Amino acid sequence: MIKEKYINTIFIVLCECTIITYLIINPVNEENRSDVSQPKYIDKLFSMDRVNEIDIIVNEKDWESLLENAMDKEYIIGDININGEKFSSVGIRAKGNSSLKMVASDDTTDRYSLKIDFHEYIKNQTYYGLEKLALNNCISDATYMKEYLSYKMFQDMGIATPACSYANIKINGQDWGLYLAVEIMEESFVERYFSSSSGNLYKPENTEAGGEP
Repeated sequence: MIKEKYINTIFIVLCECTIITYLIINPVNEENRSDVSQPKYIDKLFSMDRVNEIDIIVNEKDWESLLENAMDKEYIIGDININGEKFSSVGIRAKGNSSLKMVASDDTTDRYSLKIDFHEYIKNQTYYGLEKLALNNCISDATYMKEYLSYKMFQDMGIATPACSYANIKINGQDWGLYLAVEIMEESFVERYFSSSSGNLYKPENTEAGGEP
């Protein structure tokens, strides 16, 4: 029997991979996706054959405030160094739903999942075309593989799926752990698959177990 937490994980990933960009849309597959020019951030950050190095530099008091008020999901300003390349004045906040609550209720860890918004404070700043980046802590997965393999399976099935790769995270030079870096499904994601950002993109507001509609 599949455990409830695994059902939760599968449901969340399925919901996040549901996207409607046109009233009528052709199925996505490698053949028609190859006609769409892929942005630079794919090769820069989402290669599957390496682990990225990401160092987040923030004011210590701001970081402590983020940790103490993680459930508020409010941005703080900081710099991010990705594989030796620095991007200044990005937005940083805690992210997640069940994983956010799990860390917030655990006195033994502050290792929240994070969202990086490159243009929160500097208009039109991106990471080679990527507006936002998720850093997922894989907190309930000792293997660190379930989310990664789920995305890989969806991609192999021809479903529009966010790019992902592993990253060693540091906060102000302090080791913070292994994370999964994931492309946020916004304009750059839609354009990457469908060559246009016009249309509708839906996000579920509730992914709690029990199925509140």
